[in-house]
Amino acid sequence: MEFFQKVHQLGLQGDLRIVCQTVGEKLIVSVLLTNEQCGDKAQQLIKPLLFNGLPEAIDEAFFRKITEPYQQTSQLLVSMEDHLKSVALASEQSAMAKAAENKQRKEAEEQKKTYDGLMVKVAELEEAGKYREACAKLPDLTLFPNQQEAITKKREELVQKFSAPTLFESINA
Repeated sequence: MEFFQKVHQLGLQGDLRIVCQTVGEKLIVSVLLTNEQCGDKAQQLIKPLLFNGLPEAIDEAFFRKITEPYQQTSQLLVSMEDHLKSVALASEQSAMAKAAENKQRKEAEEQKKTYDGLMVKVAELEEAGKYREACAKLPDLTLFPNQQEAITKKREELVQKFSAPTLFESINA
């Protein structure tokens, strides 16, 4: 089988970089697999395989020596990139979750602020003896479902106050 057919059969993902240097009768061959798709800088720690010997000896051992290590390296580089993508996705989704949580918290704070403001107005009207107006100013139950019990209780108190007979009204009337 020819050289490039054997390279193709390795099924490597990335760039197989082969550098040959002649030194007298011998060859020095450096083989390195890189993957530009992998954004992890740790791939730079992977050292090339080196062959140093007569061309015939390198021909005989070359594919036998590079097959397993570079198939593992190829899988590692792909896994590293997949890992980086999953971390980025998790980070993005975490940021989205935090943003949604912040939005909910702000909405809850605004709703509480609105509720508290309405209840202050109700208390002022109640102190002034304007029970019907105070009752009319009570917050809407549908807008403040978490405060339903307090609103209902306050409404009942106010209704009793403006329904109670006064000193000038006859009880038997």
